Amino acid sequence: MKNLEQIHRVKRGGHLSDHSWEKVSEILDAHFVGYLSSEREGIPVVLPTAYGRIGKKIYIHGAIKNGMINGILEKGIASMTVSILDGLVLARSAYHHSLNYRSVVVTGKVEVISDPEEKVIALKAISDQMLKGRWEEVREPSENELKATFILAFEAEYFVSKSRAGMPSDEKEDYELPIWAGVLPISESYQHAITDEGVESPIPKSVQHMELKNCR
Repeated sequence: MKNLEQIHRVKRGGHLSDHSWEKVSEILDAHFVGYLSSEREGIPVVLPTAYGRIGKKIYIHGAIKNGMINGILEKGIASMTVSILDGLVLARSAYHHSLNYRSVVVTGKVEVISDPEEKVIALKAISDQMLKGRWEEVREPSENELKATFILAFEAEYFVSKSRAGMPSDEKEDYELPIWAGVLPISESYQHAITDEGVESPIPKSVQHMELKNCR
């Protein structure tokens, strides 16, 4: 679709964009919450959702009467953005303040996943996206739970990433000003797990792995 190709062409800051799937998939795999655009009663709405990825196929799930999903189905196309904030770029001037970030936009035609086996595959993909290995530690969905869960998938037909890294870019004359400038890094990290009441089992490997990797 020509219009979609134009939408995914970055005009402002084009040098920060990348249309390679390698870069897009790298950013998708670094997160697990996306923001889906939808339309409800003619009003545009953007809502967060967990997602999973297998190849270029993106899976999302929700209740059967989910308004966001129904809005996407009416249009027959889904567009999702994922954004990761890496730092505040603090310049010498207010005008040149910025952000260090990684972001993607992926768009494609939607399909409803009704086959129970593919539903399980989709839910496992979403679970693995959030916490690798957790699926093997828990009870899998029952037949009734699968029936009550609506799975939507879309192939990433159109995609683009946009990222910024590095120090601020000030006006040449501003570098002589006695003003601090630099980057304030931002990172998301897992803290120590809090065990639910009544649980006697030890903290599982999937959680322990993230604790060791991220806890300060």
